[in-house]
Amino acid sequence: MPIARTATLRPPRKREQSEIAAKRDVKLGKRLNLNLSTAAYRELSSLATERRSSMTDVVRFALGLVKIAFQEAAAGNKLIVTTYDGKPLKEIVVP
Repeated sequence: MPIARTATLRPPRKREQSEIAAKRDVKLGKRLNLNLSTAAYRELSSLATERRSSMTDVVRFALGLVKIAFQEAAAGNKLIVTTYDGKPLKEIVVP
């Protein structure tokens, strides 16, 4: 009958640690700490509650909108909020 071997536990090597970290990044993405004023935090929290979503989702959505705004402004286009039938209500000026 063969003798059962017991596994020995050792800390992961540097290469293994970087592979573990890379896999974790693929699963979780990158983590960001963000400093907000109390008013900005309340606004973010309120928006998340209104949308029944997380603050992270609100920030991701906002990032997508800002990306579009910057791209369109760089192309010389204007961003305008309109009514359903197309009547302009306000222009969003991108700095």
